[in-house]
Amino acid sequence: MNSHHVEFRYQVIRYLVTLVSNGDFEHLQQLGLNATHHAALSRLNCGDLERIAHHIPNHLFQLSINPQQLDRVLCCCQHHQSDRVLVEHLLNAGASAPVLNRLYGLTSADVARLRQQLHIPLVQGRPRVLSDSEQDHVYRLWQTSNQPTLAEKLLHLHQHTTIPIRSIWPYVTDWFLNSNNTF
Repeated sequence: MNSHHVEFRYQVIRYLVTLVSNGDFEHLQQLGLNATHHAALSRLNCGDLERIAHHIPNHLFQLSINPQQLDRVLCCCQHHQSDRVLVEHLLNAGASAPVLNRLYGLTSADVARLRQQLHIPLVQGRPRVLSDSEQDHVYRLWQTSNQPTLAEKLLHLHQHTTIPIRSIWPYVTDWFLNSNNTF
């Protein structure tokens, strides 16, 4: 007998026993089990679970996975992972808590926790003022950037200028975001 299937069967039976011990008879009923099953499951010990898992036939369970729903869930996970990586890049590029709050709704505490996890030191004080030539360069880069999101545009600006995002942000908000222009 396949050991993966034994483990699966063990976990399913263990789950049923947990539902019984938690008094979750509604879920048990939804799974097609009645009071007789509840009573029998409540009397099982660890050895019984092991024996059941090794000796019940595979066709006892009818498992069905909705591939479309699974695809949606996996897609959401991938987007979350992509956002997490982008936030890490933004922090490494000098993004401040207000920037990450605007882009992702992160609180100051969230940003502090991420900085600590990533070993990124907190930069104190006001962002530096850009020179006129730096401002012109940042403005031109912004105008020609093909990045689809604000976060990616900010990262693009940093990568091409090495100016920390916290120093670019006040200009971008003044030029584009506060004047009701789209970015």
